[in-house]
Amino acid sequence: MENDKLEAFLISRMDHPAVDVLLKAATPFYPLVYLGAKAHANFKLRRRRLPKPVISVGNITVGGTGKTSFVRLLLEMLEKEGLRTAVLSRGYKRTGRGLRVVSKGGGPLLGYESCGDEPWMIANWGTNAAVLVSRDRFEAGLAAMEEYSPDVFVLDDGFQHVSLERDLDIVLLDCTNAFGNGRIIPFGLLREPLSALRRADLIVVTRCNQSDIVEAVETLARQFACGVPLMRASHEPELLVGCDQKALDLGELRGRPVYAFSGIGNHSSFYLSVLQCGGDIKDTKPFPDHHKYTRDELLVMETEARGSGAEWLLTTEKDMVRITDVNLTIPLYALTVRLRILSGMELLESALDKALQPPLSP
Repeated sequence: MENDKLEAFLISRMDHPAVDVLLKAATPFYPLVYLGAKAHANFKLRRRRLPKPVISVGNITVGGTGKTSFVRLLLEMLEKEGLRTAVLSRGYKRTGRGLRVVSKGGGPLLGYESCGDEPWMIANWGTNAAVLVSRDRFEAGLAAMEEYSPDVFVLDDGFQHVSLERDLDIVLLDCTNAFGNGRIIPFGLLREPLSALRRADLIVVTRCNQSDIVEAVETLARQFACGVPLMRASHEPELLVGCDQKALDLGELRGRPVYAFSGIGNHSSFYLSVLQCGGDIKDTKPFPDHHKYTRDELLVMETEARGSGAEWLLTTEKDMVRITDVNLTIPLYALTVRLRILSGMELLESALDKALQPPLSP
C-alpha cells in the first residue's frame, strides 16, 4: 500500500505548477553536473582535499529540501563542541563573480544581492561561522584557512560538487517532494538518478510532519542506497518576524486571515506550515525560487490581500531577505521555521565524530 501511495504521489508531481519554472532555470546546468559526477565516479578523476574535515549537505532534486535549516542545526552542534566553522557556498543567483567573504562570524558584511539569499541568511543567524561564496569551493576553503583557521568546513548544497573531497556526505530527501516526478532533468526534478544516493553517508528524510508517505520514501531510498543510515526530521514553525525584525508569538497567527506568498523551492510546505499554526489563508501567490521582489509586485499583492479579506501579508524568512523596499499599509511578516530531528540523532552524532577524527599517521 505504501508503494502505491508513493507511485500516485510521483505521478501527481508531473503537473505541479512549480515544475516548469524550476526546470527552465536548471535545465542547462544539471546535465553537466550529472556527467561530471559520473566522470569522477567512473574514471577516478582527482578530487581536491582541504586541510580540515569537510561536511557536505545536499540533495538530489531541484528545489527546497530544507538544506539551509539543516546547515543551521549542524553549525549549532559543531559550535557547541567548541569548533570553529566555515560555510562554503556557491552563492546561487548572486550578482558578480569571484570569491566573496559574506561573514567573518559577526553577521553579514554584504547585501544579499552580492552573495545570494541563503548564504546571507546563514550569516545573519548569529552563529560564529565564517561564510564564503565562490563557484570554486576549494578556493574558498583555502581562503578561509588563511584568514579564519576553521576546524571544520560545511559545504552548502555540495552533493553534486564532486570535485571536492568530503569526510561526511549528508543528503536530504523532502517527504513532500522527495523524488520530484521520478525523472531526471530535463524531464523531471531529479538532478541525478536515484542510484546516486549510494554516495551518501547519511540520508535525512525531512518535513516528515507534513507527509503521509514517510515510510514509502524511506523504503525507496533503501532500495537505492542499501546500508546508508536514515534519519527523520521535521520543519516546525518558530516565530513571526516583521520588517523591523521584531518578533511575534505564533499564537498571533491563529485565526488570522493572511495572504501567503513565497519564492522558494517548495511552496506547499510553506502553506502547510501556515495552516499548522492556525492561519486562515485567503489567497496565495507563488514566485520562482530566489525571486527578487519589485516595489510594484509588493503593491499589487497588498491590493490583492485587501481584496481577499486578508489582514497580513505573510511570507518566508528567505523571501524576507529579498524584500528591501517596503512601505506598505498592510503588515508584512515572515514565518520562520526550525528543523528538528525526530529520530536518528545518534546516527548524526556518530557520523560527525567519525568525520572529525584526525587522520591516522602513515
